[in-house]
Amino acid sequence: MNRLQQKVWQAAHVASALLLFTCAAIAADLTGIVRAANGRALTGALVTLTQSDGLFVESVYAGADGRFVLHTLQKGKSHLRARSPYFADATVELELTDAARMRQDFKLRPLTNESEISESLSASAHFARIKFDKASDKTWFQVDCLTCHQIGNAFTRAPRPHELWEQIATRMLGNYGVTDKAWIDRYAGKLETTFNGKPVTLARQKHVVDPETLPARIIEWKLPRGVIAHDVELHPADGKFYTVDQGTDRIFITDPVANTTETYDIPRGGIPQGGKFFKMTGNNTPLGLTVARGPHSLQEGPNGHFYTTDAISGQIGEFDPKLRTFVGHEIGGNSLYPHTDRFDRLGRLWFTLSFSNQVGMFDTRSGEMRVIDLP
Repeated sequence: MNRLQQKVWQAAHVASALLLFTCAAIAADLTGIVRAANGRALTGALVTLTQSDGLFVESVYAGADGRFVLHTLQKGKSHLRARSPYFADATVELELTDAARMRQDFKLRPLTNESEISESLSASAHFARIKFDKASDKTWFQVDCLTCHQIGNAFTRAPRPHELWEQIATRMLGNYGVTDKAWIDRYAGKLETTFNGKPVTLARQKHVVDPETLPARIIEWKLPRGVIAHDVELHPADGKFYTVDQGTDRIFITDPVANTTETYDIPRGGIPQGGKFFKMTGNNTPLGLTVARGPHSLQEGPNGHFYTTDAISGQIGEFDPKLRTFVGHEIGGNSLYPHTDRFDRLGRLWFTLSFSNQVGMFDTRSGEMRVIDLP
């Protein structure tokens, strides 16, 4: 089990333990069977319960016989949704009360219309439609575009005129300092030709159900006013999840017991909109964003503080979850776009600088900041 898997496992088990501890007395039970129209049980169908305000979502999988069981703390108006690959979704409205016992069966209609099937496919199936002249063209496209953007999802595959695709390609390539007009035009042409509104008719994806996943329970909490929620860490001291939002300069603090999320607005500290990154690159902040810091990743340090890589301001941020204070530590030099951070055994924070091709080190005890140029 690698570090990321271990963290996800720990976070999931802490959240589950806390929720199970609180729901014994008042939880409602939802049960049912998900079948195809012909009566066949749909193993692995995903059944999702969502509060009417959308702030709290729970999902379970249907077992080998199509049966599902969902113990929930939700009350009041909610909707229950069942879905399975190559079948149309089905949703019913519910009114939940404490300790309710409700049964809701589903019969899902198979998708037969090519447009419906196409819309149900993953982004990768739509991306696969792009015809590259040679393998190296695809490799460069993946480097230039897919490292930051998912191409082929419902938003990015929408038909657009050539001029708009040019603007998008200019933005994506500009982040790498590429201004070659022919290159930009070639990308815009590929995207315009591919995403023309016509359905994908050749791709069919296989969905293998692993029995080990069937007992899983998925819990989601909506982050209020979230735009680019990026990295998340569990804080063992209070059992809460801390999420940085790169598009709003915020930290979301989610309590998995109370099912509430607090919003912390990171102070600008005199940093102008666009920070160091957009000033040095000469670009404007995209999508109408007004960020000054742009926190990308976060790690908890030996002192219990969270340390963030603030990609736009060019700083390492330090957030005290107990006092709710934030301090920025300047990296300096020609460093651009601090990205991912990790602590070593000595309590020093190491981080990548993706646009200036460097690695940095910040000693949180002494305050030493060091930047190393990579070959």
